[in-house]
Amino acid sequence: MQDRQFERRTRQRFSMQLPLVLSSSGSSQQWSGITQDVSSGGILFHLDSKSAGAPAAESTAIEFILAIPPEITLVGPIRLCCKGRIVRKHATADGKLALVAVIDSYTWG
Repeated sequence: MQDRQFERRTRQRFSMQLPLVLSSSGSSQQWSGITQDVSSGGILFHLDSKSAGAPAAESTAIEFILAIPPEITLVGPIRLCCKGRIVRKHATADGKLALVAVIDSYTWG
């Protein structure tokens, strides 16, 4: 019998390479990264190889800030502050840490 992979995503994803700043809830330490895919309910992003100590355990509560440029918003730059939790992780071939997180809430300004 052939293995089948089913699409579990329920929201449209957008391939966007945007800088982000990540922190663990309750921590003052921050890590830099870049997004790969973004949707209204989740995000896939990569942290650089200097991300030692970054929150990576599943279910870890995180906060991150995305700077969305005017080319996307069409009105001006927007700073999106998100709270969520990590659901998956893996190492990439170039030594970066890839994290998938759900977005539980967000505010912008």
